[in-house]
Amino acid sequence: MQNEQPIVSVKNFGVEFPSGGGRFTAVNNISFDINKGEVVAIVGESGSGNSVTGLSIIQLLSEASGASMEGSIVLNIDGQSTEVTTAKKNVMSTIRGKHVSMIFQEPMSSLNPALRCGEQIAEAIQNHLGLWSSDARTEVLKILANVGLKDPEVIYNKFPSQISGGQKQRVLIAMAISCNPDFLLMAIRKLKTFEYKATL
Repeated sequence: MQNEQPIVSVKNFGVEFPSGGGRFTAVNNISFDINKGEVVAIVGESGSGNSVTGLSIIQLLSEASGASMEGSIVLNIDGQSTEVTTAKKNVMSTIRGKHVSMIFQEPMSSLNPALRCGEQIAEAIQNHLGLWSSDARTEVLKILANVGLKDPEVIYNKFPSQISGGQKQRVLIAMAISCNPDFLLMAIRKLKTFEYKATL
């Protein structure tokens, strides 16, 4: 166990964005490891680069942002190492959701307004776990109950615009944990205690 590789290894990592004809440094030469079963918090004021770091770990920085990166981010999952900064999109698409997932801090903009809440979670389960539609629905209802939502059947059939902000946040949490990822990122403004029972 002592020789086990960290699930995330960030080395001498930095991110810059174009700004006013120059470059703005959002993340400056950071290094850290996260081991399996470990909880790590990156704390900072708005604009300090913590969200940028999280998005970089799962390769979700928008190409339109013009961001340039240096250093290394390595994910060690299922005995395979992936260098995130140079990984191809199709490689990352197989990792995101199933092995690494993120709970975004803006539920209003993170859910698809045209799809029912349950359908959005079921889609992730079907894509990554290969369950049939009926089995995926059963699993989604369990997860919705697991994150503390009353009347899972009702929430499943609601569109995001039909539920409260707190309920949207829990739907996002349900989506993030739906495939029992190896590593979970959370982008949050205020830390609140939250527990869930993973389906192992």
